Amino acid sequence: MTTKPTGGSSGTTNITPDLIPEATVYSLSVASSVVNGVSYPTALTMGISCDALPHYIDIDAGRNKTQLKADLGIPDNREASDAYHVEVTLDGSAPVYTTELAFGQTKPLSLDIPGVLRVRISIATTTKGCGNKENYIALGNPILIQ
Repeated sequence: MTTKPTGGSSGTTNITPDLIPEATVYSLSVASSVVNGVSYPTALTMGISCDALPHYIDIDAGRNKTQLKADLGIPDNREASDAYHVEVTLDGSAPVYTTELAFGQTKPLSLDIPGVLRVRISIATTTKGCGNKENYIALGNPILIQ
């Protein structure tokens, strides 16, 4: 198993729940997570309900960051049938990033965000008939770069 180094070097800020002023996910935590066989010592893990409605987190970029970077994925301890639609907007704009995410995939997220106050990451399950199980998505090593 590969381990991805964490952020936190000079000029970077790890994204933690205290930088998220608003969210509709039912759980939000920073912990280690394994996604697609890669260990992320610092992952922001979000639990969402099974309905098809998008759930979101707003990240406070404070208008003084230039980039957001993370690896999107579904933790390896989840169901192999899990799938999600992910969109990112900046200060209420039209989506600047859209992807479909399936189990066993990792998608890099790298956005230029100069002058942006809020980055919204919206997540909706596309899994059919997911019942009452818990659904999770992880942002591996999410950082804001000054």
